[in-house]
Amino acid sequence: MEAKHTPGPWVVWPHLDSYHIRGAMKNIAFTNQVSPSHMGKEEQANARLIAAAPNMLAALRAIVARINGVWDDPDLMLFGPLSTNALADVEWIAKETIAKARGAG
Repeated sequence: MEAKHTPGPWVVWPHLDSYHIRGAMKNIAFTNQVSPSHMGKEEQANARLIAAAPNMLAALRAIVARINGVWDDPDLMLFGPLSTNALADVEWIAKETIAKARGAG
């Protein structure tokens, strides 16, 4: 039996003495007891990257669906209207996902 991950979206949630990664009303991961105000840029980037994991998985599935010409894939539909150019769509999905993982989107 394959283990399932907690469904996304996941969010970075500042807590008293740490950051929590939360998804579906439960904690996924924690930072080491570091005050959010003292958390370094690297730790903040790591927390955002972990929180972006479900979106990145959906993006990879959407890219595979788009390359294979599948238009009704649920993951693909998350990215809105697409063009008739598969390469442009794949690039757009990847760039959107990267921006979200960096915390810019």
